[in-house]
Amino acid sequence: MNKLNAEELIIGTCFILAFSPWLGWWTVFLAPLSGMFWALTGDGYSKLFRRLGVPLLLIGGLYGNLGLWQAIYGLPTAFLGLSCGYGIPTPGVDEGSAIGRFWYKIVNKDDWIVNVLTRGTTYLILVTPFYMILYIF
Repeated sequence: MNKLNAEELIIGTCFILAFSPWLGWWTVFLAPLSGMFWALTGDGYSKLFRRLGVPLLLIGGLYGNLGLWQAIYGLPTAFLGLSCGYGIPTPGVDEGSAIGRFWYKIVNKDDWIVNVLTRGTTYLILVTPFYMILYIF
């Protein structure tokens, strides 16, 4: 298991905070857990903390606060969004995610900007359809 990464801890916590209007008081309990699950991710099976653990926390909170339909429609969206990855390429070490490789080529290899654009794109891929589902149902 990996050591907790402070940056990932903050990202995971903020992810749940984005859904606080629908989670209500559940946010208080789920945000720190989400941050911890997010920060534990790495290679191999530990990715499941982010890919399955965080969506299950979110869906559990939605079910507890809103009801069954939002939870049912939200789970696939959360899982797919959190599975797309936001790694940037590290030459000779890691090829990064598809989104990271795309921005790496576009921005001429400025790692900080590539990181911001990759994470922002991943966040939009996840949050936009999820918000649409919550507003529709």
